[in-house]
Amino acid sequence: MERTNQKKACLSLIVLAAVIAGCGGRGVIRQYEEINISPTVSGPSLAPSGQAAPGFTWTAPEGWKSIPASGWRLAAFEVEKDSGKAVCTIITLEGDAGGLAANVERWLGQLNLQAPPRDELNEILAGEKRFRTDAGFESMMVDLSRWTEGDDPARTSMIAGIIAAGPQTLFIKLTGPHTLLAEEKANLESLCESIARKQ
Repeated sequence: MERTNQKKACLSLIVLAAVIAGCGGRGVIRQYEEINISPTVSGPSLAPSGQAAPGFTWTAPEGWKSIPASGWRLAAFEVEKDSGKAVCTIITLEGDAGGLAANVERWLGQLNLQAPPRDELNEILAGEKRFRTDAGFESMMVDLSRWTEGDDPARTSMIAGIIAAGPQTLFIKLTGPHTLLAEEKANLESLCESIARKQ
């Protein structure tokens, strides 16, 4: 029995020696860096009526419902009546955002409409309504529904308010059925006139 125990002890020493030799004669120390992962909440932001971020405020027309805004949009609103549903977005960009004519050409393309030659387009835009907001910003209203007049009343069209606010330009676009745009044009103008910088 004693000899058997000696054999077992000897075998254990041999295994231990082999393990130590395989590790270079010293224990292996592993270091782990703790990583703190904070949950990131992503998704659309919602700007309520009467307030905007960053830097601007406004007053939404009665009956216009705030909806989630995403991307470059400061805010978005929805208005729904018997004549259909329209969506209004408020976007701010630096400078003149490529110029008035270029933006109108792009919007016409979004509506699957052919823009007139640039000279003719500039002449049309020169006759569009211009006004000052309550805060004194130079502004204008571009009614693209003139290009869809006489078409199906349910055809999608657009009216856009363009506001020059110093180094930035705000675009307030109302898109929806032709008939509903005609009904809500005055409300869009009221929204544009209410745009001001945060104090």
